[in-house]
Amino acid sequence: MASVNSIQEREQKAGGPAATQRYDPTFLRHVKDLRANTSHNRLTIRLMRFDAYFDRYYRMFPQEHVLRYGDIVSSGGRALQVFVPAARELDEPLEFSNLNPL
Repeated sequence: MASVNSIQEREQKAGGPAATQRYDPTFLRHVKDLRANTSHNRLTIRLMRFDAYFDRYYRMFPQEHVLRYGDIVSSGGRALQVFVPAARELDEPLEFSNLNPL
């Protein structure tokens, strides 16, 4: 959420809408509908926007094109071979830096 906030602040200073809103009219309508519903607080709206983003990723990208952080760490970096074939030789001692137990 911090990353999204910094991007939005930069775009607001530049005077333009977020790229997703510029290039995806359906998403722009969704965001406007969320903002128009005053019963939603700011956090709820943010979470609903994330849901829309992730739903889009899920629908648009084949699962074999998704590289997950956990896969990179648990494979010692070998999961990167889908981008760099030489990575199949990696065996790095990587650790999760995400401290969230979930």
